Amino acid sequence: MPGSVWIENHHLEKKRASIALLIKKSGLPRFIREAAPGTYGWTAEGIRLLEILETSLAILWETEKQLEQENRSQRRGGGKPDPDKQKNKDETPVLSLFFIRLAGIYVMCAYALKELKLLEKPDETGIVTVRGEFERGEIISLINRSPSLVIALLEDFYRFLKFYREHPHKDKRLDSSSKVISCSVAYFTLLKNSINELTRKEKIIKYIQINIFGRELEL
Repeated sequence: MPGSVWIENHHLEKKRASIALLIKKSGLPRFIREAAPGTYGWTAEGIRLLEILETSLAILWETEKQLEQENRSQRRGGGKPDPDKQKNKDETPVLSLFFIRLAGIYVMCAYALKELKLLEKPDETGIVTVRGEFERGEIISLINRSPSLVIALLEDFYRFLKFYREHPHKDKRLDSSSKVISCSVAYFTLLKNSINELTRKEKIIKYIQINIFGRELEL
């Protein structure tokens, strides 16, 4: 199928070390440990959150890489796409680098949410009210703000968690690992909704089929 991205563990191996280093530099590990300390410093949920974050960001990089490779293949294959074939979903359009980045973020969010929801406890859902999406300008600024999209996303995620860590309403403050997980689910849901809205008219997401670790990822 045109627009397919197939990701296996071996695609991510070389990316993990670089991303782990960026996560450490972001301050998130210390923040999460202090916000939700376990008996011996860490909780299983806190460690798992960082593992999910590492894998999700590696998937973002690999998604961008494969879509860029497909773009180059499209261009070598004969210039402009055929509109009639696109209408019948037989051909993937040549995507701009901006929309490849958006697609990468979208796939990252879809994978992160799939894994994080396995950790979320029913009594801690709703810590953050999820309505709609982030402002359009915020997302465009996020993408353009840094030469490294991963660094920009880590900084944005940190700010979101920090806001709720210091929330004026005590019941919304992040003071347990389950609340940190719930807040993380809210962040990636809002971010995914934002990308979906930004690409709605272009309908880019519909051209992409993602298979991760042998299973199709529901977008």
